[in-house]
Amino acid sequence: MVEYERILFIDADTLIIEPLDGIFDEVTIQTPMTSLLHRTQEIKSDEMPIPSNYTFAARSDNAFSGERNHPFPPPPTESFSAGFWVAAPSKEMFEYLMSVMRRWRRFDPHTMEQSLLNHAFRREGPMPWFELGCEWSATWLSLKDWKAGVKSLHEKWDRTGPKEIREKWQKVKSEMEVFQQRVQE
Repeated sequence: MVEYERILFIDADTLIIEPLDGIFDEVTIQTPMTSLLHRTQEIKSDEMPIPSNYTFAARSDNAFSGERNHPFPPPPTESFSAGFWVAAPSKEMFEYLMSVMRRWRRFDPHTMEQSLLNHAFRREGPMPWFELGCEWSATWLSLKDWKAGVKSLHEKWDRTGPKEIREKWQKVKSEMEVFQQRVQE
């Protein structure tokens, strides 16, 4: 994906409420961050070199700020949800992430890419992640998130989340299925 300056990754179980194009206008997304190479104790010699500049921004995971009972706006946490993030693709970043992935137990593989990315962009590490505004995305939804106008809602829609929002998801999903049927005819 190096042909793109920035990418926005959105998990498939995300309900997009409003357009997300504006995220690319955020100053912190447009301006690469400088890696903190002076944090030598956090740089591992068995990994590929850390890129000198990078872009990686995400939303804190509300699982760590009260789950569905989180306040709005939710407080920042140490970990982010890997269901919604922005990055600047580069070959150097790919090689670095692949080298981290090859190290057994460098990160907890239980949550796969979420653990890998949270390790690579840990706040105390040489490439700390940047916190996106809470208006862009929410996990562990509450009606407060929806009523506050959060633009995308990430949830396990078949089994969790507030009933009103799950009903909205089902409506949108049905509309998409009807559209796909018409396209295939």
